[in-house]
Amino acid sequence: MRTFLVLATFAAVLLIGAAVAIEVASVDPAMAQQLSPARSLVWAIGANAWAFARPLLQLIVVFLILDWLLSKVGVRLSLTDIGAWNTQTFIAGLIITTFCVAVLANIEAVSYLKDVVLIVIGFYFGTRAQSLRPEGSAGMAVATPPAPSPLAPGP
Repeated sequence: MRTFLVLATFAAVLLIGAAVAIEVASVDPAMAQQLSPARSLVWAIGANAWAFARPLLQLIVVFLILDWLLSKVGVRLSLTDIGAWNTQTFIAGLIITTFCVAVLANIEAVSYLKDVVLIVIGFYFGTRAQSLRPEGSAGMAVATPPAPSPLAPGP
């Protein structure tokens, strides 16, 4: 993860440097004409990179704010606890995180992803409820009134 962040930062600095160099070299009108395709390419790459990174950065900020608020309440989140999750919890969290990124990125197919998220959440909590139910019980428990005792006096 750290290597990815270093490479992304290096690419961003390189892209900004290229944009600044093109703008500085474009002071001369003849040079500006020659550098016009390069300027368009650099700005297109920068715009697409920002469109990709913006929702991720927004999600990171939301997680940091959530972590800060939870730490004020006394709840501490740790990445080492992720190893204790079962597969269902991990997949549900991954799909919900993907839905959050898709909503922040304004992806057109987010309505289909919403349906998948609702199915996954329903399945996740349904299987959790089933695993927490005592053995031998099926469905909802219904309270029935006690049967009268045969030894009890009649009315």
